Amino acid sequence: MADALESVFKLYSIGIVVEDKARDSDFIKVYPSELLPLTQGPIKEQKANIKNEVPDASGVPRKTDTKMDSTLVAKWLPGDSSNRMTSPDVYANETVLIYRFADTDEYYWRTIFREPTLRRLETVYYVYGNLVEHLKEFNKDTSYWFMVSTHDKKIQLHTSKCDKDPKEPYTYDIELDTGRGILTIKDDAKNTITLTSKDGELKIVTNKQVVIETKEKIIMKTKDVEITGNLKVKGDTTLTGKVGLNGAVSTSAAVEIKGRMNAGVVACGGVTMIVP
Repeated sequence: MADALESVFKLYSIGIVVEDKARDSDFIKVYPSELLPLTQGPIKEQKANIKNEVPDASGVPRKTDTKMDSTLVAKWLPGDSSNRMTSPDVYANETVLIYRFADTDEYYWRTIFREPTLRRLETVYYVYGNLVEHLKEFNKDTSYWFMVSTHDKKIQLHTSKCDKDPKEPYTYDIELDTGRGILTIKDDAKNTITLTSKDGELKIVTNKQVVIETKEKIIMKTKDVEITGNLKVKGDTTLTGKVGLNGAVSTSAAVEIKGRMNAGVVACGGVTMIVP
């Protein structure tokens, strides 16, 4: 008889995954390889005959012939990965550990080895709760989370603003869409930075202003410069190439333009135009 203080939740067997795990499920079909004889080739779901001799009430041995499934259904056991919200996307023939609760039919599984020749597409979420209230379940809107999905070809980092002390004023998302070739950084105030690799475009959208500050200089090498709105220049500026300005030019320093210029009103400072 087991010690009364001994846990009835125990390691049951090493197992072999029978079929690819469904993407949004925590359950797998698994073959307990330590308890049933191994078959040749890939493991498949099948029936097994378990023959044994057990004594009856009078102590007389009686032969038994029991038919049973060779596979078990087991639920994912996170173990020490409590922040991981998605079970590993195990594939057929991967190796797992099977646990059993007492003598019930409750089985659990967790991975044991790295098997890169078997593992394929995956989606993994790591979630970090951002709720202060007790006994309230958090979700994707009330947590910080990080997702990597080779199924969907995406990587995303997300923050929430549900905490009240201190209060977060905004949420942030960093999204890498490798399927479309787009990197996006955004907040919920509609400020965004988007890099679209196919078009070779970096787009910055803000509600107020973009500030670039450096102690030395900024070097821009481009074919055309197009500015919609008023241009204010504080400091010496040299523009080489075609400059299109739709608005007023206000300067407090020398502006030298080497190339063609189509501008609105030019005011203040010295403006030199060198047209080839």
